[in-house]
Amino acid sequence: MRHWLTLFLLLFSFGSVSARAETPDPGIFRGYLVTLNGLSLTGHVAGMGYSGNRMYVQYINDLGTFYRIWPQMVKGFVYQDFQNTVVFESWQDKKRWRFLQVLYKGPAMSLYLEPQVILSPASSDGIGHSVIESAPVYFVEVNGRIVKTGPANFRKTMPHLLQQRAPHLARKIGNPGYRFKDLWSIVQEYNAFCKQNPFLL
Repeated sequence: MRHWLTLFLLLFSFGSVSARAETPDPGIFRGYLVTLNGLSLTGHVAGMGYSGNRMYVQYINDLGTFYRIWPQMVKGFVYQDFQNTVVFESWQDKKRWRFLQVLYKGPAMSLYLEPQVILSPASSDGIGHSVIESAPVYFVEVNGRIVKTGPANFRKTMPHLLQQRAPHLARKIGNPGYRFKDLWSIVQEYNAFCKQNPFLL
């Protein structure tokens, strides 16, 4: 692989642990890392997990070497889950780095998901598989800033994010069609409004 040496040097500087990987099984997906300088490093994604409160992704390069990748080491990663392309980006929130899955990428507002995952008991080759542990956590991004939102704080966070560009939309939050379960469509509506009103402050 063209850029494998770059990845090796990067991982070595962070003290990452590596191990030889066996032939990928159905729980390991073809994908690539996006480095901090924008290079794509192909390989396989073998699951996600936590060490303490630090999230990581398990990655196997094209040489078959296994690495634990932390969010601050890369811009993100992509893998092919059967027919779906799954994209994760690295984000820092209150000094904590996270991998967030891109659900909707808009010009004015984007929607992300942080799955709450653990790793199943490691197999003989040291590779675990991702297991859903609890309800997912959603983040909304506006102007390069991410804000966590959920059923408990949705009516407080969303009007604040919408108020500057779309006060009419902010006033609808909490009404039928504008509740937490409608988060996806609210983000889409906000982007459509901003596209039609690009100079509205």
